[in-house]
Amino acid sequence: MRRWFTLPTLLFALALTVSACSTAKDTGFPAIAASSSTSASPSPSVPTTPVTAVTIIAKSIQWDLKQLLFQANKKITVTVDNQDSAVPHNFAIWADPTRTNKEIYTPTKDVTGVATLAYQIPPLKAGTYYFECDIHKNMNGTVTVK
Repeated sequence: MRRWFTLPTLLFALALTVSACSTAKDTGFPAIAASSSTSASPSPSVPTTPVTAVTIIAKSIQWDLKQLLFQANKKITVTVDNQDSAVPHNFAIWADPTRTNKEIYTPTKDVTGVATLAYQIPPLKAGTYYFECDIHKNMNGTVTVK
């Protein structure tokens, strides 16, 4: 009789342990997400190193980057990779988002997708600027120059 009682007790204890281990508990520490090499849409990263060349992707009437970081007093190449088929885009830089101050860089040509075009930006002084596609005002972001 004792053996019959022991087996169900062990199975119950095992089931209880597995159940307890599979339930997420608040430990006070942030959850660790499983890494995935095939993420659907990686979040844009904030640049930390000023550059003299960058590629910005236009897709679904949006830029893939909202923040750019350029080296001060250096010529900059901004390549627009337009992945919107038969849709024109361009790259302009303004002093601020109100666009009431002067346009710092005016594009001379649009790029109609699917295609790429490299814009040559003259040296900029250190500061914060605003960039946008002049055709689609919702495609915009911040340029920091250091």
